[in-house]
Amino acid sequence: MQEANLAAAALGTEQPVTVVQKRRSRKLADPVIVEKLYLNEREVSARYGVGVRQLRMMRLRNKGPRYIKVSGGLGKRGSRVLYPSADVDAWLAGCPAGGGRPT
Repeated sequence: MQEANLAAAALGTEQPVTVVQKRRSRKLADPVIVEKLYLNEREVSARYGVGVRQLRMMRLRNKGPRYIKVSGGLGKRGSRVLYPSADVDAWLAGCPAGGGRPT
């Protein structure tokens, strides 16, 4: 309110003047792609096209990518399964690929 009175006095008017302050525009930083170190079942399924149920069956049979089981904590039921993304990539690279004729 004092700014409006000072502005009115400076302009030589008795009516209050509305003072509008411009906001400084912030320049957004370039987007940064962050690679996650650990992926949960759903993220592995979405990223690599392997079903969640199939991942669970591979864990049961000791097949598939390496995983880590993390406790749910005190008072929480169950546990979480996390896959190190580097291990999932290595597992996929080691899977046999078709397309060539056997010689």
